[in-house]
Amino acid sequence: MINGNAQDSEPTARMPDQPAGRVLRRFARDKRGNLTLATALALVPLITAGGVAVDYSRVSGAKAQVQAALDAGVIAASTESNGRSEADLRATIDRFMTANPATTAVVGGNLGVLASNEWTVKATYEGCVALNFGYILGQSQQCFQLVSEAKRGKNHLEVALVLDNTGSMESNNRIGNLRTAATSLVDILKNAATNGRTLKISLVPFVTSVNVMGDSYSSTWIDWNAQNPLHGSNFDAPTGSPAGTKVNHTTLFTKMQLPWKGCVEARPGAYALNDTPPSVGDPSSLFVPYFAPDEPGGAAAGGNSATAYNNSYLADGVGGTDSQKQRSVAKYDTAVPRPVAIVETAPNVTTGQNNTNGPNRACPTPIVPLTDDFTKLKTNISAMRYWNGSGTNVSEGLMWGWRVLSPDPPYTEGRSFTDPTVQKVIVLLTDGENVVYGSSGTANKSDYGAYGFLASGRFNATDQTTAARNVDGWVQQTCTNLKNRGVLIYTITLEAGTAANLSLYGACASRLDMYYNSPSASQLDGIFRNIAQQLVALRLTY
Repeated sequence: MINGNAQDSEPTARMPDQPAGRVLRRFARDKRGNLTLATALALVPLITAGGVAVDYSRVSGAKAQVQAALDAGVIAASTESNGRSEADLRATIDRFMTANPATTAVVGGNLGVLASNEWTVKATYEGCVALNFGYILGQSQQCFQLVSEAKRGKNHLEVALVLDNTGSMESNNRIGNLRTAATSLVDILKNAATNGRTLKISLVPFVTSVNVMGDSYSSTWIDWNAQNPLHGSNFDAPTGSPAGTKVNHTTLFTKMQLPWKGCVEARPGAYALNDTPPSVGDPSSLFVPYFAPDEPGGAAAGGNSATAYNNSYLADGVGGTDSQKQRSVAKYDTAVPRPVAIVETAPNVTTGQNNTNGPNRACPTPIVPLTDDFTKLKTNISAMRYWNGSGTNVSEGLMWGWRVLSPDPPYTEGRSFTDPTVQKVIVLLTDGENVVYGSSGTANKSDYGAYGFLASGRFNATDQTTAARNVDGWVQQTCTNLKNRGVLIYTITLEAGTAANLSLYGACASRLDMYYNSPSASQLDGIFRNIAQQLVALRLTY
């Protein structure tokens, strides 16, 4: 006898004899059901992944919106943090949080003000977002913690424009493009001087020296009485003078019946690279009036040197070496009879040209101290011009940028470096590397500048290349000192993107992205505008 069981080849273990079991047995025997089951099983991870993705999107969206509300609240609190209690600041932030619909989806949201002071507010917010599909993975909610910090924009901004006016700025109309770019920066910044926030800008044109004969100039800074150890170092005192007598530069100007234009020499030793206030009681701290000696040569009638010097403007007389002819002061005195051997001629002095000759050689237009008179500032920017002779000394320009920002003499328009309400900024531009320029084959080994002649030893070198690299070191040292004082530094090289400049001025800038190389003069305006916009943003919240 054959029964159904005998024909059944199923395993001994049988599915439960329940309706669901009978359905499953039929489903298992039905090959069509195998495909349906496989499909259903394959959908499980897809549904899980899709659910997780939906939850992730919800959590991410909620966090982003809550973060935006927290940031807005913290920024609002930071603008009014001065004198307010932590409870008041919390209430300000909480208004922004509760006004954001995303916070209603947060479970157990908690706002915490971690820190606040006169200028900074820092807050946290923590909470959880319920998950719609998290039960699949055994998780009902996703928790998070957010942090936001805002600082009040500085109420006061002081900017020094330290700008190269050397002879190479003639090329490709660099000086013209610089005037345009600097004017654009001033125009952008002046519009930010609102709501009780002051803005002052200074202009510091430089060659190898800087002209201090501008507004706020004080005679108390200057060594009128030849007390500074360096005063008169390029001249010999007249025969018969008492021991220790120094030749006074201002006396030479008087004897030549010429005005001192306003440039000064660098101070001796450590004073050259610091902002120690000038004081009569400390002669080394005073500034020596710049006086470029008449060099031997044929530029003036009676010159009798076979060597080519660059700044010959008086007759030399006869006798002695080139150095002796240069150090003699007799030729400057037009008030007394000169030796017969000295040919009497008018000084070959030029002052109003780019190629200057005479004691004020290569002295640029004056400094404009920190001011909010933007019309006057732009007038002085438009008066900038290039000046040939003596080379490029960026360290001297930077030092006067430092001095105009300082609250101490020689200029006193700046606020204290420790004042938390002020941000001080230097914008430095140069169109080349530091150069000690002049005829290296002469007794002077260079042209005269703020550090005198190369032959005088003040560059700590005897050749022009090494001396220029020493100036690079002074630039680096000054930049470090300024940054240690909290000064932000932007540096720009114009058509001078050499590896040496990239290294020097990239390191000088406060950050590498604050160093710019302008490959053409026409792009300079865009760079100055970009810097101005950054400074405007700095005055809001950062």
